[in-house]
Amino acid sequence: MDIKKNVSVILTVFNGARYIDRCIQSILSQTVTNWELIIVDDGSKDFTVLHAKQYLKDERITLHSLGRVGRGKALNEGIRQSCAEFIAIQDVDDVSLPDRLERQANYLNRHPQVVAVGSAFISSKESPNKQHIRVNPVEDKDIRRAMSKYNPLCHTSVMYRRSSVVQVGLYDEGRKFALDAELWIRLGQKGKFANIKKPLVIKHPYSWSYFNSRFSKWERSIGGTALHYNAIKRLKLSKYLYLLLPLRFITYWLPKSVRRHIRTYVSNAQVISRNAFPAQTEKNWPYR
Repeated sequence: MDIKKNVSVILTVFNGARYIDRCIQSILSQTVTNWELIIVDDGSKDFTVLHAKQYLKDERITLHSLGRVGRGKALNEGIRQSCAEFIAIQDVDDVSLPDRLERQANYLNRHPQVVAVGSAFISSKESPNKQHIRVNPVEDKDIRRAMSKYNPLCHTSVMYRRSSVVQVGLYDEGRKFALDAELWIRLGQKGKFANIKKPLVIKHPYSWSYFNSRFSKWERSIGGTALHYNAIKRLKLSKYLYLLLPLRFITYWLPKSVRRHIRTYVSNAQVISRNAFPAQTEKNWPYR
């Protein structure tokens, strides 16, 4: 199998004109070239579509405008339009480092039992003047256990098998948030998970702030705790993990500074000293 011809990148976007150029450029800068980029516009009202159309001269890039249908339907449409067995998710406000597609496709090709592989990622969320490398568990058993406490597979860093996702019924289009975490629970019943320890994505803080501002603490605490409960139950994790659910619920109500320290502790975040995000050009990527 030629892995270079088996990667579909799905980019769903709503009002992402500010970020879409550097996002697409990060895919164009990949070390492999035989990919396809499927852009699904979810009813943007800014200049997102105009920006995207500039890249359609590249035959590997397609644009699908659906109107405002929601993230779940947009993701599922991207999957239906894809032709590759390996699907990489790309958020519009994030960028993929040049070797992301090659490394993850190679990993899935070498590990047929793995249905989804993520990676560590670089984030500047904690401080505007510092970047953090967030390293999630690498092995399947550790990833599953972590799912009882938080989401150890960063959606925008994940590449998964199309056939496996189709088998479990695609994304839940009725969910308001955490579509990825809910999908992982179902996908975990089909095969194993993995994370590549090397950062392959730079994650913009906008994604985090959008989630926190759109949904109330009550919604996040109830919904998040329910997901962790389902992970323990459906993935048949150790029953003692049920005892941690009340603590998980409480964390949503703690001060932001306390939550930050807890998140850093449980996800093994590492701080690297940089003044700002590097220029988004190939020669200045921080990891090669």
